[in-house]
Amino acid sequence: MICEVREERDVWCLADPFTDILPSGFLALLWSFAESIDFFRLFREMLHVDMKEVEFSNLDKVKTLIASIVVGCQYGKDINHKLVPYQAAAQCCRLEQFPDQSQINRFLRRLTIFNIQELDYIFEQMLRSYGMCRFQSRVDVDYDCTGLTVYGKTYQFARKGYFPKKRSSRGYQLSLATTANTAYHEILSLHLDPGNVHHDCRFWDAIYQAGEVLGDISRIGVVRADSASGTGPNIEALIDHGLSYLIKGKDCRTAKRFADKLCYEDWRPADLFIRVSDLDGQRIPNCRHPVRVVVVETSVPTGGKKYTALYTDLGDEPEELFHRYNGRQSIESIIREDKYGLYITHLRTREYLGLLGFLYLAMITYNLLSLFRHTVLRGTGLERISISGMTNKLMDIPAKMFIEDKQLLLGFPERHELCKKLFSKRNL
Repeated sequence: MICEVREERDVWCLADPFTDILPSGFLALLWSFAESIDFFRLFREMLHVDMKEVEFSNLDKVKTLIASIVVGCQYGKDINHKLVPYQAAAQCCRLEQFPDQSQINRFLRRLTIFNIQELDYIFEQMLRSYGMCRFQSRVDVDYDCTGLTVYGKTYQFARKGYFPKKRSSRGYQLSLATTANTAYHEILSLHLDPGNVHHDCRFWDAIYQAGEVLGDISRIGVVRADSASGTGPNIEALIDHGLSYLIKGKDCRTAKRFADKLCYEDWRPADLFIRVSDLDGQRIPNCRHPVRVVVVETSVPTGGKKYTALYTDLGDEPEELFHRYNGRQSIESIIREDKYGLYITHLRTREYLGLLGFLYLAMITYNLLSLFRHTVLRGTGLERISISGMTNKLMDIPAKMFIEDKQLLLGFPERHELCKKLFSKRNL
């Protein structure tokens, strides 16, 4: 008995090793799944960080970082509270115990450019080995960029840049390319730049890295991106590469000029306050090829009109193209999940290479969680849970450990809402 209540107020607390308690029962399930696909083999074989391995190996530290991301550690110091005290959790991760925050920080600071190249190789190889994108002949790709702001002047290479609603802030620009038409979303590429680097600078780096992951750039289906990438040179290069595209034009003034060519009969309703029209074979600035343009007119509350343009080579109806472009909100939801589910905005180190290494591990973890959701949780009623829901809700469900016939069994609280939904449909 851990505590004893006396006279309805006094509580006597006793120390207990909690050897049979897992604060995150689903961490054990995720780890079992990862080991079943030999997830950590590439880390063991390919990642060689120049550090002494006295008590903990480099692989132990990688496992701890991934576990900390999975259980929702917002900061590095949370490792000391959410992982280190629980020996049962370490045993489920095939560790005697978790290294503490200080050792993880030293690990990140010791990463070199060669280690980043190793992590990049591991990141790509895991997608080729386990990603659902490998089963599709053509994969649509979304591209977007987000800002990671910092406070203080000691973050390496952090610069002032464009950060929405955070003027004069310093930080980094994180560029991502993700799948758009797979059964579940995967991150195909990532790049980290100082905050003063323009959002569009990594567009082609992301496309080429996605092509490498898929084995050939010709396997990329439709490229979707926002207005930061909707420039004439980008559209021209996409056409020259034979890639399909659906990208918002960069300049609203160009869209207004296209709208001036249209009469009332040319417009078609796409939504309650939105009309679209189609113009084929149009010339856009700095592009030598004619381009199909879908002009979008949005009624604003003040009574005016706002015009944007979608550049595409697809043959769908303009209303369908408008809604298909809006489907790229999936990458925006991925970015939100990375920020508020994996807590990538809470940077674990001030060293640029350490930060980049952490982001690689975070994106690898995202893909692992997405694969776990699609593979293990499929058919349970939880296959649509978000990544942030997994790290903030699912991973918070505790479990008890039992040994029966030399097998490890987990017991979950039967009255928990998510457990009832899970175990009523599938016996894990």
